[in-house]
Amino acid sequence: MSTSIEDRCIGSLLCHMIGDQLGAGVEGRSSGRIKHDHGVVRDDIEAPHMGIPELGPRIHMYTDDTNSMLALASSLVLNSGLKPIHAARSYAIFWSTGIKRGYPDSAQESMRCVLEGKTNYQECGRIAFPDGSFANGGAMRIVPVALAFRHASDDQLYEAVRMAIISSHVHPEGIDGAFVLAKAIIFALHCQSVNDFNPLEFLTVLQSTARTEGMQKQIQKLISFYNEQNGLGNASSKKHRTDVDVVRALGNTFQIKAIEAVPCALWIICVSYREPEECLIRGVNMGGDTDTVAAMIGDIIGALHGREWIPTRWYDHIEPNSEENMGRGRDYAIDLAKKLATMDLNSVLDDNE
Repeated sequence: MSTSIEDRCIGSLLCHMIGDQLGAGVEGRSSGRIKHDHGVVRDDIEAPHMGIPELGPRIHMYTDDTNSMLALASSLVLNSGLKPIHAARSYAIFWSTGIKRGYPDSAQESMRCVLEGKTNYQECGRIAFPDGSFANGGAMRIVPVALAFRHASDDQLYEAVRMAIISSHVHPEGIDGAFVLAKAIIFALHCQSVNDFNPLEFLTVLQSTARTEGMQKQIQKLISFYNEQNGLGNASSKKHRTDVDVVRALGNTFQIKAIEAVPCALWIICVSYREPEECLIRGVNMGGDTDTVAAMIGDIIGALHGREWIPTRWYDHIEPNSEENMGRGRDYAIDLAKKLATMDLNSVLDDNE
């Protein structure tokens, strides 16, 4: 693994893209269905992407998960900091230009709201859901904030996360999911070696960091599962759970909620963190919201291991820069990651400055 911040930032964005592409072809399928159709998925699958079946089969192409992430990274880099209105507009511009990526209807409504400018951008996240979305869309894009705010206090990080996604996610659980994932990425980023990563410490820190009861309870389940699997704590004997068992114990098997998707990603990290390739493969083969969960796993595993371990077969198939995608491919992500590595933020900027 690399100790270079730049290499880890690059690894984090590239592994996000890899996880997204790897899961895109089987998104929405159960673990059993994936196994029946493909055995164990270890490479990109050619298939229609969720939300845009009319465009036919795709392969080696990322989804809205990466598109939103790149939009946020671009906004941070262009402004040398986080300007919330600019970030909101960046999401909308990336959505409305280039290749169609399969955004859910609720996300499209919030971005239309931002582009129209008739409603305060902070209220656009209530267009589809009056109380805001509790879904995982805020978490799936948050890695650039984690990298740029890697030395911020928890309060500073939470405010940055909140303002980075406020145009689409105002529900406390949607924000908390993104906040906990950002904290998880930073935890991995600060480990000097893979031997410094302690899964139980990782989960304990994240549980104390979480700000909603729902997320706290989910992480407590992970702590209990980890202790039982390793014969620790009050566990009288070791008890093995499959990844599918864990998915079911955490809630809906599609993991649409942030408090379901993020813990699924955390679990895979805890049980396979020494094997980054296996982490991404396990994340996809859990089934459900496969591209999002695998992308979030990629955020963390890339921050821990950097990019040197990435298999050639994956690296070579990360969607490249092209005229069709407006130059928003692998090299673009690498360039953004290098610039994020030079940033060390602790506050949100005024959009008027």
